[in-house]
Formats: sequence, C-alpha cells, structure tokens
Amino acid sequence: MNYTIQRFTLFLFLCLSVICLLAQTAYPVFADSLSASEQKAVNEYPNWVADACDGSAGLTTGTVDTSSGETTEPAQAVQQVVWSTLINGGIDPLHAAAVMGNIAHEGVWDPESVENIPGLPPRSEDPTAAGRYGYGLIGWTPGSSLLDQMKEAGISGKPYTAETQAAVILAEIQGKTPNYYPASLGQQFLNTKTIEDATTAYQGNQNVGGPYLGFERPADESGSLPDRIASAKQFLSEFGSGTVTPAPPTTTGGSVSCGCTSDTSGTDVSTTDSGLVGGTPAEKAFNYFLAKGISPAGAAGLVGNFMSESGGNTEQLQPGITNSIGAHGIAQWLGDRLTSLQQFASSHNEQEDDLATQLDFAWHELNSGYKSVLNQIKNASDPAAAADTVNTDYEVSGVDPSTRETNAKKLLSEYGGGADSSVATASNNGSCSSGTSPTPTDNCSVTAPVWGSVHGVGEEYTQQQLTQIFGDPGTASSHPQMDANLTTVDFLGNSVQVNKLVAPCLKAVADQLQSEHVDYKITEMGCYRFDSDNGSSNIGLLSYHTYGAACDINWDTNPWSGDGAELPHDMPQAYIQAFHDHGFTWGGDWVSVKDFMHFEFNGIKPPS
Repeated sequence: MNYTIQRFTLFLFLCLSVICLLAQTAYPVFADSLSASEQKAVNEYPNWVADACDGSAGLTTGTVDTSSGETTEPAQAVQQVVWSTLINGGIDPLHAAAVMGNIAHEGVWDPESVENIPGLPPRSEDPTAAGRYGYGLIGWTPGSSLLDQMKEAGISGKPYTAETQAAVILAEIQGKTPNYYPASLGQQFLNTKTIEDATTAYQGNQNVGGPYLGFERPADESGSLPDRIASAKQFLSEFGSGTVTPAPPTTTGGSVSCGCTSDTSGTDVSTTDSGLVGGTPAEKAFNYFLAKGISPAGAAGLVGNFMSESGGNTEQLQPGITNSIGAHGIAQWLGDRLTSLQQFASSHNEQEDDLATQLDFAWHELNSGYKSVLNQIKNASDPAAAADTVNTDYEVSGVDPSTRETNAKKLLSEYGGGADSSVATASNNGSCSSGTSPTPTDNCSVTAPVWGSVHGVGEEYTQQQLTQIFGDPGTASSHPQMDANLTTVDFLGNSVQVNKLVAPCLKAVADQLQSEHVDYKITEMGCYRFDSDNGSSNIGLLSYHTYGAACDINWDTNPWSGDGAELPHDMPQAYIQAFHDHGFTWGGDWVSVKDFMHFEFNGIKPPS
C-alpha cells in the first residue's frame, strides 16, 4: 500500500514538473489566476507570459530557475532583464547602455560567473564560492559583497539570477548601498552627458588620471575602456531604439507600467516630432524657427534650403534620409558635423532621426559655429536673400541657389507669419508677442527651455523680462497682482505656490516622474516667496522665486555652491531630465555658482 502511494506521488510530481517545463518553453499553462496587470501584460506584450508554476511574470526566452521564476541565461535574455530593470528604475537609455557596456566586459552576461581563475568552477549559484574573486554580472569582489548589498538595499530573491543582480546594480547607482558606494558616486555617473563619459564614469579611471572613482574599478583601467565604450554604443543603438522586450508590469494606483512609453495609437514615440506644430514637416520647421525669434523671411530661407537638401524640393523633410556620400538628415550633415549631430542627440537622450532633435541641433549650430549666418537671417526681410545666405555659408552646397530661393518664397507666401505666437505652447516653445504676457493654459506643451543660463541662449531673464512675463512682483508689504497670478500645485504630495504660467509645466514634471516610478523622497520643497532683502540690495527682484517661477527641493542634501564647486548632492538625474523636458533649467548646471536644489522655469521667450 505504501509503495503504491509512493509511486503515485512520484508520478504526480513528474507530471507537474513537465507541465512547468512546457509552460516555460512553449505555451503558458496558468496554474493560478492572473492579476489584472499580469493579464494586461500577457495580452499586450506577447514576449512576456505569466509563469505557469507560480503566476509571476517571466521571460519566455532563456533558462528560468524553477524555484525563483528568474533568468540565468542565455545572454540575450539576461541583457533584456538588465535593460528593463534600469529603465524601469528611472535610468535613462544613455546611462543604462553605459552600464551594459561595462557588464559586457565583466560577467559576460552570466549571473553565475566566477572570475576566470584556475581551479575555480566557472559557474556557481553561491556567491561566497567565489571567495575573493569576482562574481556575477559585474564581478562583485568578494562574491559575498553581493549578498551584503542585497540585505542593505532590502532586495530579496535568488542572488544568482539576472533579476536580483540587476536590482542590486540599480540600487548601487541610486545610492541605496552607501556602505559600499556613496550616493554621490551614482550622481556623478548620472551627471555625465555623453556615452563615452558615462561608460568611463561607471568603470572608473582614477589610475589613468581621470576624474571618476567609478563602480567597477578594474586594475587596468585604460586597457578595456575603448571596448567598453564600443559595447555601450552598440547597446544604446540596439536597445535604445525601443525594440527591447518590456519589463514585467507593476501596478500603481490601478495603472500598469511595462517599461515602454504608452501610446495607444501605435505611433513609434521614439521617432515622432512631438512638440512641433504645423501640417507638413516644412511648416513645423518654419514655425519652430519663428518661435526662436527669426523673422518669417529668415525662417523661410533656412527651411527652403532644408527642402532642397532632404525633401526633394517639397515640404516633406526627411530626417532619416542619407545620400550616396553618407550625408544625413534634413540639412544633409556630413563628416564632423554629422558626428556632432549624433553626439548632440545622444547627450540629450533623443533620437537622431527625430525632426525636433535635428531642428534643435540646427539651432545649436546657428548659435555656435554659424553665428554670422544667424545674425544675417534673424531680421531678414527678403526670403530669397536669406536662402542665399544659408546656402552659401551654412549649407555650403556649392549649387545654384535659385531653387532654394523659390522654396523660401513659397513658404513665406503660404505660411506668412506662421503659428500664433502669443501663447506659451509647444507651437512656439513659449514665445510671446512684443509687450504682452503669455496667456495661462491648462496644459504644458513646452518641450525644453528656450532661455536660461545653460540649456537656452545663455542668459537668465532680466528683472524687466521677469515682470513682463510673470507679472508685477509688488513690494515686500503689498503684491496684489502677483498674488492674483499665483496658484497652488500638488507636486508629488507637496503643496507649493507657483505662477499660473508655470503651474501646468510643474504638474507635467510631477506626472512624468510618477509615470517613471522615480524613487526619491522629497522632505523639503518651496517655490514662490517674496524676499526683497536677503543679503543683496536687489536680489529679491531678480530672483525667479519672487515671481513664482522657481522651486527648491531638499536643500539639506542639495546645497548652494558659491564658488561653482561640485558639492555632494542627491538630485536624481531623472528629476533633472523631467524638469528640463518641461522648460526648466537646473542650478546644478551653472558654472560660476551652483545651486543643486534649484529649478527655474525658462520655457517662455521674453518679449522683444
């Protein structure tokens, strides 16, 4: 009798095992009912299914540990897990790729790897088996340090799986394992602007005279760095394009996040020209330059050239077009200028072939190496003459300008003064007509600062401009107009007063941070204040705070640096990016002084 029961029990166990194995390699067989978020993930993202054994989500590719439902191999599946974990944790694609470029030359995508030392086993589920040698994806040394950081950051799971190790890597960057890596180290890494600097900062290069302490700190810091950078660029290209398998869903307030930007229309949001206004690409470009302060004739001359360069002399500008000699984009950039475009897009975490990105880059060029061209077309009244200037001195095409002149005349005739520029919206990047203040709206359509000391044209608003845009600040004892211009915003649970022109964009920042699940606790936040005498005779009326156009966050951990020194701070890169995306500049980007707590709204072009 007992023998029969034992045989039946063994048979049942084998059947269940086969069911689990089939579920992980073929079609999902759901043993448990799925939550709404899991069911949504199964329906919307076919590369993800609920694990048949315990109902949790897991990759259909790769070896899945049956006791944890987590991934150990192959390399491609591990890469997907790491990328999704970093992106879901608020790390932007540039810095996520820098991490992956380093991993490619550490644990070679094997979370059970042990450093290649003679006599040691090549794989192990036990990190302590590595002894004093490197273990896992980034070669934790000793292996037990992985276990220590899991405990410090409150991370559960199997240490030998990709999911757990990716979570620890994220925690290290976010400063959640201070016994091993200070928060300033992660911030230093996230503050880098190029893929080269980000990869170097994550590796560290103290031994070769560089400024980065780094997370990896290999003995030969210069030896593998070029290979790490090359790998990082490859991952940025591969995964940053939006083709990566999304991460398992998490539920917050009834909404589902799966590591991808939600877009129910099916549009590829990574290559849209969001924030531009107009029908054709040429009209959008024309309105863009109008908003920057270029005259209608000057804007027509500039875009008329783009029509010849990339539109076949039609208004269908093609940001993704490449000609027979390798010139690329709406202006057919080539050589060093093309490389500069690519670096510009990478440093701004934008897509190279996005129309808005290329217009931003053209504006960047006009304000730097081609300032003479900008000066000539800014107040131009003749579209043909403006087209000639652009053709000769900016495009340097060497071709007859007549077709470009015709294009410019057509644009000016067709669109005249372009979009209404009286209201701060995406159509004009916040410009306003001469002598008037922009009208408050319920939505923020500003996609980047158009003024400001770093990201704009290189200057802050004057006192006169602040008053023209945001209203009369009044006096220390009486400021009725400013009081009427203020409104209250709930910023992630913090109630603050800001100018009505700023409120929609501050709300948009909060919405973006919430959608990205950025884990950063705000203990102190203040925006509007009237302080006409805080140590300088006129600083109050020059302060954006006086107009409700600036906010300070966590001043105890994000200090003021009066001499421009880089002080320890914990402002997340995700906050800096979200504020920038909606028209704010960050005091931590200033040069002569630094104000790491401070964000100010520069999304409105001042009246001329």
